[in-house]
Amino acid sequence: MPWIAFNALYGVADEEDFSKGMQRFLPRILESGGIFEEQLIKEMQREKLRGLLSNPFLVKSNWHDGVYRSRSQNASDWKRYNEYLRQENHRSALDMIMRRIYVLRNQLFHGCSTHSRGTNMGSLVPAIEALTGIVPCFWNIVASSSDVCGWGKLPYTRAER
Repeated sequence: MPWIAFNALYGVADEEDFSKGMQRFLPRILESGGIFEEQLIKEMQREKLRGLLSNPFLVKSNWHDGVYRSRSQNASDWKRYNEYLRQENHRSALDMIMRRIYVLRNQLFHGCSTHSRGTNMGSLVPAIEALTGIVPCFWNIVASSSDVCGWGKLPYTRAER
């Protein structure tokens, strides 16, 4: 699963909180510059992300004690996401994508959702497509870094190059 590859890139041994991990990882990814960042931004501009950004079941604030209660209007999330891209606020746009995928990850890993239910395919397929496009960009950015170990102490060590 692309999530495992992503987790291997952003995860840090002493950091269990997804939000803290994203606060550390995403700015560093986007500060890299160069062709790999350009590829990442192209992936972020794909229409396939609409399925992630228009699904209210992937908005964390709509879940309370494991029960879905829509409190967040997400009809405008696709519009807000595109505004972030227009303003070149790539960190907020990327954060929005990754948070949605993280909610789906939790739903799948903790059994709230399954891959075989038709209602989940509207989330799962766009998430897999997004990760399949984004994770290789992340990997290229990390791998091309002159300070590969500076990305944080991983729970599993990186193989020597």
